[in-house]
Amino acid sequence: MQYILSVLLVLSISLSFAGSARAESVAKAHEAAKSWLGLQDEGDYARSWEQLSDHLHETMSKRKWEEGAVSVRARLGKVVSRRFKSAEFTHTVPSLPEGDYLVLQYESQFENKIKAIETVVPFREKNDSWRVMAYFIKLKG
Repeated sequence: MQYILSVLLVLSISLSFAGSARAESVAKAHEAAKSWLGLQDEGDYARSWEQLSDHLHETMSKRKWEEGAVSVRARLGKVVSRRFKSAEFTHTVPSLPEGDYLVLQYESQFENKIKAIETVVPFREKNDSWRVMAYFIKLKG
């Protein structure tokens, strides 16, 4: 009986630690996404590119990133509102390397009367920092 209680106690402590470690990771990833979105909102596309994941730097030049961001944001206008919608922790995202990801979604309203779902996907880098790996804007009807 004492053995069973000991095992349950160890299991309980392990799960509690794992839960708090995951919560801390989620908080760091969410903060990285918010900081990065702030740069996008300010139109500081050069700095937003610098804060992207190393993997994305290998696949897209800074110039191409800035040109794309300017084009999209010019059509949408400035962000009027952004409301957190959901977060999902995952290890796989299609077309991206396996790793730790947090898929964050926001319901957003832009200056030009455009409503959209913004998806920001921070990735845990080798140095344990979180940086944005992907960003999508899906316009709503």
